[in-house]
Amino acid sequence: MLRKGETIGRHEIAFKTLPDGGLAVDVSIRLKVKFAFITVYRYEHDNREVWRNGRLVALNSATNNNGTDLSVEARWVDGGYRIVTGAGETVDVAAPDGLLATSYWHPATPDQDRLINTQTGAVMDVTITGRGPDAVAAPADQAKERIEATRYHLSGPDLAFDLWYDADRCLAKIAFQVKRDGSTIAYRPTRRPVASVQDDLAQHPLIGHCIDPKEQETHAS
Repeated sequence: MLRKGETIGRHEIAFKTLPDGGLAVDVSIRLKVKFAFITVYRYEHDNREVWRNGRLVALNSATNNNGTDLSVEARWVDGGYRIVTGAGETVDVAAPDGLLATSYWHPATPDQDRLINTQTGAVMDVTITGRGPDAVAAPADQAKERIEATRYHLSGPDLAFDLWYDADRCLAKIAFQVKRDGSTIAYRPTRRPVASVQDDLAQHPLIGHCIDPKEQETHAS
């Protein structure tokens, strides 16, 4: 994660198949902004999603937003989600087809009009607009410098992001503007979202297509 050309943190997404065939997605964000060697802003976020049969069935998150603690626990119940926040509020949300969260890795993210906010648990109405093709920096583990991607703009309550997905609908970049000072935080990918650390992960219908073929060959050998 870069601000004014300097690294200020990391955003990592890890995938693991579960014994029952489900998919666990772990998100870890660590961000620290300093001014004159003094930390002026700190953000820490951990989030686990569990997916089964193509549907989000559980979400647990903990966030420290510069000293403000937030948490979310969401569970799939028949026809929707029961969401419990750190403030003790419980909300039942109808969503017969399931919902995605604001973790942005899912290839269907650009098609959504509602998302579960992983910080607050709110189910938000969002607008995601295509901005057309836009080449972005290739992951650092690839030989080429740029890759072709499609840029989207996501807007919603207290949200304004630009998201880039490559030709395989794998997340390639995120960028957003900091309201406090107008600076931009942008992501520089170090690798594609998934490496083939498990034989069966490459076959997973949600994320297997994002494994770099080079990684699959290395693992197979």
